[in-house]
Amino acid sequence: MSQQEKVVTPFGMVTSDHLIYHVQRGWLSERSCQDIPLRHVTSVKLEIKRHPIFAILLVLVALACQAVDPIGILIAIIPLAFAVLLLWGSPLVRVNTTDGDLPPVSGLPWTRPEAEWFVAAVDRRRNTR
Repeated sequence: MSQQEKVVTPFGMVTSDHLIYHVQRGWLSERSCQDIPLRHVTSVKLEIKRHPIFAILLVLVALACQAVDPIGILIAIIPLAFAVLLLWGSPLVRVNTTDGDLPPVSGLPWTRPEAEWFVAAVDRRRNTR
């Protein structure tokens, strides 16, 4: 990344000396931006949040819907789709600063590459300073 290049993702923006972090961003929540100097960032971490118990329950609901009547097969697609999303997992980006930990930012399952890109960009910028 050159000195003037910036990385923009749904999780935030990384510039040469600042991190604009989208705090309180989840699947259905609004976001607010927080501007943090990179020298205050102590670590950034990517986690994958999965919910296998809820996914299994949704699969059981889908099986029950499918067993009820022929139209139940079409209805069973909805809980199965949510079960797949819960097993796929949502990226969760955590940024720690010298002032303390910031709330994690969660994204949709298909935004994992952007989360990895964001974390790598923050790490690269922190290590070049």
